[in-house]
Amino acid sequence: MPNCRLPIDGFGAPVANWLRGPLREWAEALLDESRLRAEGHFDARVVRGLWGEFLGGQRKWHTRLRNVLMFQAWWQQYRRGTTSSAAAVMPEPLPAIGPERVARAQYGC
Repeated sequence: MPNCRLPIDGFGAPVANWLRGPLREWAEALLDESRLRAEGHFDARVVRGLWGEFLGGQRKWHTRLRNVLMFQAWWQQYRRGTTSSAAAVMPEPLPAIGPERVARAQYGC
């Protein structure tokens, strides 16, 4: 790795990339419009609108969607059991990435 000076900074997990990639099927199941309507915790029209804009690249809604997804996953696990379709498509854990890998990707170091 070349020697370069990087700004001292934290880094965020690539949640947007994960939601568009390896976690998309899982997220689709948790954000299913009929499921959202049946459960009644969120306005399905609003959540599906955010999801559509996010997937279409129009807006960076991943931080807000992450909150909805975490609640939905929690609700499924602890209140409804794990028999729904979202449980069946739960992906394998994503590999951890360290700040050095992020630095290489962002700064070409």
